[in-house]
Amino acid sequence: MIRLENNHPLLQLASKVEEASAVFFKEHNLNYFQYLRCYRDGRIGLLLNDPSLFLRFTHLDAPVVFSSLKEDHVKMQSYWFLWDEELPREPIMLAKEDHSWHHGLTLVKRHHDYYDMIAVAMPQDCSNASSYYMNRVQAIEQFMTSFHKHAPELFESMEQHSIFLPEINRDINYQSMCIENEKRYSFGDVYITPQELKCLTLKLQGSSYKEIANIYQLSPRTVETYLNRIKCRSGINSKNKLQELILQCK
Repeated sequence: MIRLENNHPLLQLASKVEEASAVFFKEHNLNYFQYLRCYRDGRIGLLLNDPSLFLRFTHLDAPVVFSSLKEDHVKMQSYWFLWDEELPREPIMLAKEDHSWHHGLTLVKRHHDYYDMIAVAMPQDCSNASSYYMNRVQAIEQFMTSFHKHAPELFESMEQHSIFLPEINRDINYQSMCIENEKRYSFGDVYITPQELKCLTLKLQGSSYKEIANIYQLSPRTVETYLNRIKCRSGINSKNKLQELILQCK
């Protein structure tokens, strides 16, 4: 059982997460947003617009984090899953009946030392939830990127106030979710690491070195070094050619 008070700093951020999500919720008829980071050492960091269900599970000697890791996912660094198809029945029913969070969709991003599970849900039952979400995947991804970019102080707090989970409360897949060797994207003698690719993508979207550094907990100098490495290895300097390089990595 986790001893977690309602005034824990991460739980106090719920109103800020709600505020940051409000326009997105209204545009796409959603009512739940979660940015959950699970570290290899058993810690978690979380940003939720409503932490009530999480708090309910902290009083149980059972997992408070739920993921999906199928055979098809093992070699993937990122993937989506629908709650109704992949998660245990109990948390799904509690989400629906007690909180009106229906047909959740989670994006998993796996790294060496942690994995992120970024989720959204809608406020009512929907007969074609899968199609509903698939038609909005691009908008959901854009919001996730925007949230990360424009709320660096929330991520700083998430890192500073991470919560250590006892073994019994951890995601049952946590030992397998972090990846041992992150993939490299190779083009002949040229390669790009996932971290370099993420930094390049945000830079081409208009983010500054400082903004990117805040998002990925790096120094601005490190971000600049990553981007210079890419240009040096590839011999590419033009924005259009760098964008083409990103597309080849998808």
